[in-house]
Amino acid sequence: MFFPAKAIALSTASLGTLGISSYLIPNNLKNNLNLEKFFKDSKSPYYSQNTAVFVDEQKEKEEKIEPLLNNLALGISATNNRKEEKLENMKKILELILKTEEDINSLYEKSSKVVQLIFDLSKNLSEQQISKLNKQSNLEEIKYYKELLKKLNQSIENGKNNFDKFAKIIEEATKSSNNKNAKSDSAAGGEKQERKRKQN
Repeated sequence: MFFPAKAIALSTASLGTLGISSYLIPNNLKNNLNLEKFFKDSKSPYYSQNTAVFVDEQKEKEEKIEPLLNNLALGISATNNRKEEKLENMKKILELILKTEEDINSLYEKSSKVVQLIFDLSKNLSEQQISKLNKQSNLEEIKYYKELLKKLNQSIENGKNNFDKFAKIIEEATKSSNNKNAKSDSAAGGEKQERKRKQN
């Protein structure tokens, strides 16, 4: 594994004793007639040496520093790639959080509607039919709706996302209500016919 900091430290250490100015000398001065004057003006220790020695040392330094620079470039590229990968992962996580929040809000709204519908059905049955039912049927009806509410609460607590079950429960309640209404209407009609027959 490549560590950019280690490469920078190695480069800095090698530059310390040799002099950083020698790394910054332009390549076109290596074989230039003014190279000696350049050494003199910059007070370089190479002024009293043969320029060939300088050129050889420069080549050696370039050979040493080139792989370090290549590794540094690779390290920077790898770091940027990892940064982009992390940003992409964070983006996906945020999108998932937003979608989950939307699903939860949708579940809450639909569950609230189901609860309200069951409450309305129970209230309607209580107002219209409770006087026509005997105590036993009344107790059974109360028990029935308690079971419905219990099932609904269990579904909500368990985080079930299956609204087909809710619809089935509502359908059962609606059918039960319609059947009881039909029986009540039939009984009421029979009573009216009986009264008319007696009056005649």
